[in-house]
Amino acid sequence: MLSFFRYLANPEMEPTKILSVSKAAYGLCSWIIAMEAYDRVAKVVAPKKEALRIAEAEYNEVMEALLIKQAALKKVNFGSILSLFWPPILIIPHPFSIELMIHCISG
Repeated sequence: MLSFFRYLANPEMEPTKILSVSKAAYGLCSWIIAMEAYDRVAKVVAPKKEALRIAEAEYNEVMEALLIKQAALKKVNFGSILSLFWPPILIIPHPFSIELMIHCISG
């Protein structure tokens, strides 16, 4: 890109001025200006792309850990609900209590 800067520093390097001389030179002049602009933008965007890549990798790691924790929580929640009603012999001392429990659960 450094070889383009000497042309861009020239005040005559303006596509509208060059068009009156040559259409081919106009295209080349426009291309050089566009390449310089692309180079400038690419230097700004490259570190941002790298930061995004790192942030997405961290996000994916955290989301995997979250899914594992959520699955463990479901097991714990289900197990604690079952432990309230299991074993039924120890929880329900009277045979009529089963009907009462079923009635309370079903609403």
